This record gives sequence, structure tokens and C-alpha cells, in this order.
Amino acid sequence: MYLSRRVNEKGRYSYLVECSVCKGQRWQSHAKASRCHSCAGKLTYTPATVERKDARQVGEGYITKQGYHLVFKDVAYVPAQRLPFPDLPADWVVHHVDGNKLHNERSNLHPCSKREHREIHAQLEKLSYFLIQQGLIDFVDAKYAFSTSMKEFMLANSVNSGKPVSIDIDGNPEPSLVQPGRCNDYPEREYSQVAGSAEHPTSVS
Repeated sequence: MYLSRRVNEKGRYSYLVECSVCKGQRWQSHAKASRCHSCAGKLTYTPATVERKDARQVGEGYITKQGYHLVFKDVAYVPAQRLPFPDLPADWVVHHVDGNKLHNERSNLHPCSKREHREIHAQLEKLSYFLIQQGLIDFVDAKYAFSTSMKEFMLANSVNSGKPVSIDIDGNPEPSLVQPGRCNDYPEREYSQVAGSAEHPTSVS
């Protein structure tokens, strides 16, 4: 309960209450006493254990819910696509040329401002609509898919050094027709997720 009450400048009651932990007194708008903000924060906060901190620093980092690869550097996790550009301004982002957020080789990365990044994605959308208009992409049952003629063209003109490849072929540095957007020479074990929730980097593409 409150210790005292008074009428404030708005004509309403203010109540003097005492914190049940530190015994500090304060005026508030309701009569029910409770812990002050400082004591409430101390009692509800559970610091991370040493084991959890160490576990998050094991291996090559982890994958965020948005699909980006974060790696531990110095004292914090940073997006892997920013590592090749140590002088990149904080308000710039890194665009993945092939759209694969885990393909972080420098040749697949393009640093740019957020405005340029939006323009790049607008170009992709424009090209996609052009392919639809040319009959190379179909829209069936609320889903986009390559048309039959486009599939036949892709099989006849493989992007994998002129020969279609299977998933189990190693040493192929180019995207596979079977798994578009992923490089076969990029080890999957590098993407193993480590315990802990994802950070929220300020600049990712």
C-alpha cells in the first residue's frame, strides 16, 4: 500500500510508495506499491553463462533467421559478406550478385549504398518481368516457374563449364543446375549453426 497521497497539479491523486527491495520512496500515479525500475531490472535479468558465450564462439559462426552467415570477429558477430571490405561505411550494404546469401566470395559481392542496392534489385525485377513477357517464365497456380522452353535451353547450355553436374560432384566452383545459387565448393559444414539467437546487423543485403 501507499505511504501517503496528495493532489497533483492536474487535480489527480499521486501516491507515495516504497520499493520492497531497496526501500527507496517515490511518487507515482497508482496506489499499489512495487519494486522500483532499478531493482526490478536486477531481479529479472539473468546474465548469460560462460558456457553459452564460449559455445557461440566455436566454429565458423552461425546462420541468422534471415539466411545470413555471421562470424565471430574480435568481440562481436559480423556479417560474413562485410569481412572482405574492412573500410566499408557503416551505412553501406553488400549485395550478393547471385542472390545466394551464403556465397560470400569477393567475386560475388558488391558493396554499395542503400540507394544503389534498391536500384540493383529494381533492375532484377525489371529483368524478371521481361523474361515473363518473353514466355521464359510462367505463372501457374500463384507460382512463378521456368517455362518448358527455358528449361530445355538451360539443359542444353549448362552454366557449369558446358556440362551438367550432379550434387555429389566436388570441386565445381560454379552454380549447379540441380542446386541453383549454391557453389559446390563451398563446404556445408561451414554453415553449421551454433547455439544462440541471431544478432541483428545494421547493414545486410
